[in-house]
Amino acid sequence: MNPSMEDRVAAIPAWVEEEFRRELRSGQRPSIPRYTARCSGQEHEVRAYLELLEFVERTPFAGDSAEPLALPARLGDYHLQQLLGRGAMSAVYRARHLPTQTEVALKVLTIARPAMRARFTQEATALQRLRHRAIVRLLQTTVIDGLWLHVLPLINGEPLNRHVRDWSDNDRRISGGRLLQWARETASALTHAHDQGVLHRDIKPENLLITDDNRIYLTDFGLSRVEGADHRLSTAGDVIGTPRYMAPEQFRGYCDARSDIYAWGVTMWELMTGRTPWDTTTADRASVDVPSAVSLPPVGQHAPWLPMEVALLIDQCCHFDPRYRPRAAAELYRALNDVTVPDGCP
Repeated sequence: MNPSMEDRVAAIPAWVEEEFRRELRSGQRPSIPRYTARCSGQEHEVRAYLELLEFVERTPFAGDSAEPLALPARLGDYHLQQLLGRGAMSAVYRARHLPTQTEVALKVLTIARPAMRARFTQEATALQRLRHRAIVRLLQTTVIDGLWLHVLPLINGEPLNRHVRDWSDNDRRISGGRLLQWARETASALTHAHDQGVLHRDIKPENLLITDDNRIYLTDFGLSRVEGADHRLSTAGDVIGTPRYMAPEQFRGYCDARSDIYAWGVTMWELMTGRTPWDTTTADRASVDVPSAVSLPPVGQHAPWLPMEVALLIDQCCHFDPRYRPRAAAELYRALNDVTVPDGCP
């Protein structure tokens, strides 16, 4: 397999993607030459990567106002209370269902284009198939005052990346049991989705929510592919996902269950180490021959507390060649169930 794309990503500092994506989503038109000028010696790689990122992001906010979508205080039976977050095609609000006085999350489609409506509908199709304790369920999908909405349970918590961002290595070691439980739960959720014919295609820390009582939920099936649904939404050759978590084959327009497993592996790599694999320094990567690298740096180098079998499992998931990854998410779940939590990890 040609490793050029992996090398390209590995060479680019994380701040480049984060700042570029933030500009896109705030309505600005970021200047790629400005970024390449700040990355001396990496100009070609940075330009190629940011052009791909801009293509994949397809942000509806480029050139528009940076203000959140202007909505009335009331939509049908729902009173909107707070903007919780927004992405490339939707915004999520805390709302109160007035007849029952129940708080819910409203996911509002922010683009009126037919293709985005079709994706929104396909997300509903995916969620309607899924009934799992670690997957956010769909309560209702509807159109109110011309706006397309998903009604979801309100989950009080934070995305995984924000929840553990400031943890020290020692924090991770003493909380190892909790981290391994999150790994099991997400592997179980992924197994259920695949068994129901749903590929998520955008697994990343931002799409995993940690609740106040330390439960974990897989969210945002907006880029999912559903077996038997309208595949005109993602024809051969489409590049779907978030580049930093996409399996190499996704850059060539191909995706199957092993691609989700790769994204799960990268996400678990970050969870267990507290750093992104692409941010490893030259010294950290001394044992990796980058031009011929076949996977991410071994997770055990940065999380020595991890049981060996878990470290090897994550490393297998992060292999650039899908033939060397676990074939099914069920293999992840079974392997994690057999793990003994090490001493000092509650």
